Amino acid sequence: MPHTAEHSSPNGALSSRARSRGREADTPPFQVEETSSYKRDFERLGPGDRAQVRKRLNFLLPLFEGDRRAFFAHASRPVAPNLAGGLTSTLYILRATPRLRVLLAYDLDPLFETLTFTLLRVLSHDLLEKDFLKAAEAFHRTHGLDLKK
Repeated sequence: MPHTAEHSSPNGALSSRARSRGREADTPPFQVEETSSYKRDFERLGPGDRAQVRKRLNFLLPLFEGDRRAFFAHASRPVAPNLAGGLTSTLYILRATPRLRVLLAYDLDPLFETLTFTLLRVLSHDLLEKDFLKAAEAFHRTHGLDLKK
């Protein structure tokens, strides 16, 4: 079955090459959503940085489907956000360039066989734990979830 990705943003986080790669039979196609904060951060970047971020996402996001170990080798988080009810946060930071990080979350829905990446922010490499937790809290609040204090 061919790999399908949907991306409606003019920022073009996925290239046609990434969209046409094969995928494992048990992995759903994926979508990429961008928050207004991500779009604003992305547009503030210079053309070279935008191209580098786009290229890095083209490489890393498809890895999630075929080689999660490789994907998570490029993903980090300064602290694991604790969600109420024993839920696990899927918020991570990807190193896009030596200076820039992309804050994202993923949602793997086995019932509807969908995988959605939500690009939240483009931040500098000196992101602090409190900045990460602030972004995590804002993201999860939009989904009706609270972080445990």
